[in-house]
Amino acid sequence: MDTPSFPNDRFTQTLLRAIELESLQIPYQQIFQVCAATNISPLHLWHSRLGHTSVGKLCPLISRGLLGSVPNESVHCVSCQSAKQPALSFSSSHSHSTAPFDLVHSDV
Repeated sequence: MDTPSFPNDRFTQTLLRAIELESLQIPYQQIFQVCAATNISPLHLWHSRLGHTSVGKLCPLISRGLLGSVPNESVHCVSCQSAKQPALSFSSSHSHSTAPFDLVHSDV
């Protein structure tokens, strides 16, 4: 198994080491956790970064330390609330056809 590294550090000349698994390069877990734990990001920022995922799905990532230090807070996402709104229904139509192609709907 090949372990490519990305040079940058003055002493070890390594910024990140990765394992190549079926043409995917996966960083070593220890380095991945160190990189993830360097910044404190609010929970709503991770919610947005990860595609507006639920807090329930973020909790296992937080407990494993994969998202770094995340303060415990609630997420009030306007985009998610707007997306859950029911769509307006179409108005009732009073026209009915009696034979095929009597009534044709088209988008112009």
